[in-house]
Amino acid sequence: MKYHLDHIFDWPSSSYSEYVLTSAHTEYLNDIKEFVGSKYPTKKVNYIFVPEDCGHHIGTVLNVLGGISYINDNLGLDYDYLINTEADNMFWDENKMLKMIYDMKKQNKHMIVEDHFAQCGFELCSSFPQFPHKYINISTLNIYSKSFAKTQLPLIPYDDIINFGWCGEPGTPFEAYLGMAFVKKHNIITKEEQLDYYKKNAYILDYDIKKIIHTSPDHIPEYDTTPDRFMKYGILHMPNKGSNKVGLGKEREDDTWKRIFKTIELHKDHMYEFE
Repeated sequence: MKYHLDHIFDWPSSSYSEYVLTSAHTEYLNDIKEFVGSKYPTKKVNYIFVPEDCGHHIGTVLNVLGGISYINDNLGLDYDYLINTEADNMFWDENKMLKMIYDMKKQNKHMIVEDHFAQCGFELCSSFPQFPHKYINISTLNIYSKSFAKTQLPLIPYDDIINFGWCGEPGTPFEAYLGMAFVKKHNIITKEEQLDYYKKNAYILDYDIKKIIHTSPDHIPEYDTTPDRFMKYGILHMPNKGSNKVGLGKEREDDTWKRIFKTIELHKDHMYEFE
């Protein structure tokens, strides 16, 4: 999180941005509050403590929905676009992120679909047989217009889909949860209805998940962080400590960060413009 904040607080756009940080861990929230207060005293930052630690998946859903609800309900926070990130998922390139927002405004789009169509084409997901309909994954990393965040986002948690379980952990991953929540809130059941909804409302990212620029002994392409997504849109995904398996075992936190920094080093000079 500190790396993430150091990075975005250095952007010129941070001078006219306001931030909301949420956590279910008192010690983490106090630590980051002290870090920001001492290093970035002029930044406008709000802190929300979520009183119950519900674990990785349910916790993510409640933190994100709670943070966005706080922004919508707090009359002192005004905005045109709301950008939701995680400590391990970020817009690394300021200019590319601002271009996405400019394009969204120009094209009358109100959210992004980051991964689904690049990874799955126009097929829907069905990872949870408990849910009777297929759906489109919606990434935690996102940009929402104010009107969309207030009227279209399913911000009230659905208890019947929040705890399906995944990879031995309780809870439903946020990407799947939000896709299913859109189905429920807007009654978009069929494939055609969902595709029409997202084509109308979403800025859909298009990149090549198989595109490889570098191969080297210390940078294994199949465990990369999707180079073309980074080079084209400046998006960087950083696996959580202990939750990402690399090879036959779990990756140490230090090794994860070394791999991420290597990805940036090898690909930043190959970044290119998108239409």
